[in-house]
Amino acid sequence: MKQYFVAIIFLFTKLFSQPNDLVIPVSIINDGLDAQAQMGSQFTLDGSASYDLNGTITGYSWSQSSSGDQGVFSSTDEDIVSFTVPEESPNDISDSLVNCIIWLTVTDNDGNTDMSQIIITGIEDDGSQQFNDSSSVEGRWVFESAPGTSQNTMYEFEDGLRYTYLL
Repeated sequence: MKQYFVAIIFLFTKLFSQPNDLVIPVSIINDGLDAQAQMGSQFTLDGSASYDLNGTITGYSWSQSSSGDQGVFSSTDEDIVSFTVPEESPNDISDSLVNCIIWLTVTDNDGNTDMSQIIITGIEDDGSQQFNDSSSVEGRWVFESAPGTSQNTMYEFEDGLRYTYLL
């Protein structure tokens, strides 16, 4: 009876345990929250809350999407860096906002990686601008779809700013 019990425990352990190299780290930027910052200002990006359950984080790599507006990092390989939000957006017709898509990739001691993303929206003032109830922005709905794809719904404001929704 004892031999069967040991064999069952050994088999259970082999079937349901993961080797260390299969446990991936977790990348976290600024608690995972998107943010707003004044255009031209420096914004702190904090990846120090990233963790690895079975080891340590050995590398940080900050980057940004080419489809967003491009800012400047103080460093690309530290856990906490500053990021300079661009003064204006070459991608936005209205030049009222910039949108920077920031990625953090962390690497653990087993060589596994994880990536997280936040979006920093650059605004023209310090964020205190408020709209009253009589404020409205006019625009139009645009529906686009190609055969065999999902329909994209976009709201385009008169000032050129666009929001796209995938249906």
